[in-house]
Amino acid sequence: MVSRRDIDLARRKMVDTIPKIIRHNYDRWADEIAMSVRRKKYTWRQYYEVVGNFSLGLISLGMERGDVVCIVGDNAPEWFWGEFAVQAAGGIATGILINYPSSEVKYIASHSGAKFAIVDGQVQIDKFLAVKTDLPALKKIIYWDSNGLKNYDDPMLISFNDVAKLGKEYAETHPKFIEQNIDNSNGDDIAFIYYTPGTQCLPRGVDVSHRALINTGNNFTARYPLATKEILNSVLPAAGVDDSFFSIMPHLLIGTVLNFPEKQKNHADDTRKTDPDFARQWEGTVSEIQGQITNARGIERFRYNLSLLG
Repeated sequence: MVSRRDIDLARRKMVDTIPKIIRHNYDRWADEIAMSVRRKKYTWRQYYEVVGNFSLGLISLGMERGDVVCIVGDNAPEWFWGEFAVQAAGGIATGILINYPSSEVKYIASHSGAKFAIVDGQVQIDKFLAVKTDLPALKKIIYWDSNGLKNYDDPMLISFNDVAKLGKEYAETHPKFIEQNIDNSNGDDIAFIYYTPGTQCLPRGVDVSHRALINTGNNFTARYPLATKEILNSVLPAAGVDDSFFSIMPHLLIGTVLNFPEKQKNHADDTRKTDPDFARQWEGTVSEIQGQITNARGIERFRYNLSLLG
């Protein structure tokens, strides 16, 4: 007789890519909360629909399997919806740190051969526009925050929502295309290229497969058990492997709620208000408080120490 554990293990082996995990989560928890930005809540149904539509939108703009898309911006739902949509289309995502100057942006976009860029807003758009003539492979710059863009008319620019609308229209004539793409994804496909920060040399890209990310996530959640509906905060740089390790993969594998601060610089305040369940996510807040107390006036240190007693 086949045990329930054996069945669960067999199912896990079948769900061997990130897009398959997202579809699986949609099948199980369609109307449960998956992401939040303070008062805004997004269900797994909305999550899956946005990823699917955006993926088809990229395809309608000319994206092909194996193409690379670079992403840069503060952590936000659109950052990860964009990443997962790229993977659902058979592509590879890569991240760029938000504080990189145009020269570093150009290097990573050129080195990776990026066909599209997904950015949060004006500051990152300006970096790409400054070097676009040196990036002949780049087709479009897709943004999710339109603030400050009123007078921008570059044909390379298109909004995140407009790409998703293109995908929704594409789905009307290709109704099974996104499902077929997800079915055709393979655990050994490259999911993400992580660039190591350059110090004395140029950044080096490291290819990481879906299977490697999932195995790492499974090992992590086995050591630090989490439950569905618990809250994780996404505050580490999304372009780096740490956020994937501590937030994204546990969120996908367990179904935890992934919370984003409204503004990255206010993440400590947001952490206190959202009360994340994974204790390690409090460490940054604790370190920040202790640093402030060390530099505080004597009366403030006294009040702080007194509060710890009561």
